[in-house]
Amino acid sequence: MTRRVGTQDELPTGALDAIEFDFSGSFPEGSASGIASVATTFTVARGVDATPEALEADAPQINGQSVFIYVQGSVPNVTYLIDCLATTNEAVPRVLPAACYLPVVPRQT
Repeated sequence: MTRRVGTQDELPTGALDAIEFDFSGSFPEGSASGIASVATTFTVARGVDATPEALEADAPQINGQSVFIYVQGSVPNVTYLIDCLATTNEAVPRVLPAACYLPVVPRQT
């Protein structure tokens, strides 16, 4: 398994956003297969937050070969690592890993 890791744009405290994990590159071109289920974890990569899972604002949504993770910035000056494990709906299911860093910053007033 190869895990793709990227960094998202900064998320201000209180802001809501959706992060897309696009797995289309893991399927043959024109494939009708997609994602059947997803598991996510939220951990602190930098800073302090006793409850990093509170970053998740709503349940993940699967749309074909993409997964959308809904987040809300809660603790400023913390960078989170969001891991996403997507299981395919193929005859022989595969687990596709992806991850991203998400920095949360104070909201500018």
